[in-house]
Amino acid sequence: MMTGWQHLAELDIWRAWRVTQHHCQARQYGRTIYDLAIRRELITVGEEMIADSFEAEIDENPASLIDKAEQSLYEIAEKGAHNSGFMPFEESLAGAIEMAERAYQREGHLSGISTGFRGLDDMLGGFQESDLIILAGRPGMGKTALATNIAFSVANDYLKAQTSGNTGNSARRHGKSERWGSCWLFSLEMSAEQLATRMLAERSGVISSNIRKGDIHEDEYGRLVAAARDLNDAPLFIDHTGAIPIATLARARALKRQRGLGLIVVDYLQLVRASKRAAMTDGCRSERNYPGLKALAKN
Repeated sequence: MMTGWQHLAELDIWRAWRVTQHHCQARQYGRTIYDLAIRRELITVGEEMIADSFEAEIDENPASLIDKAEQSLYEIAEKGAHNSGFMPFEESLAGAIEMAERAYQREGHLSGISTGFRGLDDMLGGFQESDLIILAGRPGMGKTALATNIAFSVANDYLKAQTSGNTGNSARRHGKSERWGSCWLFSLEMSAEQLATRMLAERSGVISSNIRKGDIHEDEYGRLVAAARDLNDAPLFIDHTGAIPIATLARARALKRQRGLGLIVVDYLQLVRASKRAAMTDGCRSERNYPGLKALAKN
């Protein structure tokens, strides 16, 4: 028969109890228990990865195993993130005052990231940290064109601030360069080359179908070269992996650590694969994906 203390030892909680003997440490005690449980889950995932790798069919694509492992780790990461929860109102108030102070110091300009469109900036005040913006509209209304223009504008502003030592109009509009950064564009429908062609067409004024056919005049070719030169150095990264799962989107955290990341654009939401695979309408996919994307934006 197992005693109560033996059961605690079995759960690895005995070690936690030894360092939390005072009732005032109850919160830390609970956190230690929770952290140990997360570690147990990590061990389980590791064991499953080893077993799956050994038992996989010879013709099975390793990408499916990586996909499964990423999803499992992402779910654990979401449970293990304990820096949220209740926040004292004074902390929330301090954050609001800080945002207003940033705008005031910029003489009424944006406290967030500029979209590159003055009217949109006036309405939104720029994109703020942890914002998740859904760009909706009927097919053919220019959603991708608008999203890619915003992405390029964010990346280009970051480039200008970096190369100018964070001085001039761009810096005054946006504040310190670390408040925004490079842009990661997930194009789940079009290839990177197709998207780049659209951006070249938007930038140069040359019709994209003519670019693909090579049906361009000498002056148009000059505009294309100039547009390519403008776009070339912008810190804009394109991932055209199709049907990408939300867990894979979370690798944006690594890009944020390595290069600074100000904005993620996903084109489009219904093509993001939910963690639970099932037959769903586009609306259901959007609803299913929203919590995961919002959690990624906040983190």
